[in-house]
Amino acid sequence: MAFGGAVSLLELVVALLPAPAPVAPIPVKIELAAPSGCSDSSAFYARVRERTERVRPALSSERGVELRVQLTRSGAKVHGELRLIDEDGATDTREVEGTTCDEVVAALSLTAALALDPSARGASEPALRVPSAPRARPAPARRVRPFRVEVGARVVAAEVVSPFTSLGGAVSLRLTRPAGPSSGTSFGLDLVHLENDLFAAAEDIAVSFTALALSACPLGWELGGVFELRPCAVLAGGRLAATGRSVGAPDSAVRSWWSAGALARASADLGSDVAVELEAGASVPLLRRRFVIDAPPRQVGETPAISALLALGASYRF
Repeated sequence: MAFGGAVSLLELVVALLPAPAPVAPIPVKIELAAPSGCSDSSAFYARVRERTERVRPALSSERGVELRVQLTRSGAKVHGELRLIDEDGATDTREVEGTTCDEVVAALSLTAALALDPSARGASEPALRVPSAPRARPAPARRVRPFRVEVGARVVAAEVVSPFTSLGGAVSLRLTRPAGPSSGTSFGLDLVHLENDLFAAAEDIAVSFTALALSACPLGWELGGVFELRPCAVLAGGRLAATGRSVGAPDSAVRSWWSAGALARASADLGSDVAVELEAGASVPLLRRRFVIDAPPRQVGETPAISALLALGASYRF
């Protein structure tokens, strides 16, 4: 027997089932570098948002998923690169090539949307179709380690004993995370050797300085996809030797060196994982030293209150 308005058992079961919990949107940070007249980060986000509702702009206090987009022109072609960095620091890189910025941005935004949400609206929708799909086909993703090993060498000038400028060099070994708006951590160990008579004999005192320096750079900023800037804290410990020159019987003194300071490191990417670097900084010697000769008795040098440093060199990242 059937009654008007009756509800079937199946409909009743479906009505009583709990509704699926909504999926929280993924916070994203977008950084886009492009030639004049191409897209910007807001437009790229809008393209991604057209394809999936599972994204939202990350708050300043959130790390989020970083989408770094680089567009470059090469003749009649436009080359695009998308680096997707998840919250654990793992990176996937995709590259496409097309004839216009809009075409490349459309392909990269689709790639980003599908990486964040496999159910995103894809290129099969007419409104989102890329005009030249064969040219804009994403390249296979390559996995990049969160930290990379970096080696470097620099020419260094510093004031370790006043009033002299000591010259020499340094070699370094670092662990570095690629720089971004709020990342770019780097830890390094440098071996430094300086002398104040490297190119010309010192008149009163010859100074030799050898030290190990530990550096920690908690932040790094990438500028234009080529330049990086990092502020760093530095601790150094080593050996400071001085030999009198303007006396009949030269004598030497060897003392320990301990200092703490800071520096700014700027680098420019030359391609093939090679970069040129410029460092400028200052340190405070934790132990003050004075050097005195006896004939006649007079002070010929002392460690400065603040030791300035300038270095220029290159690095290679594996």
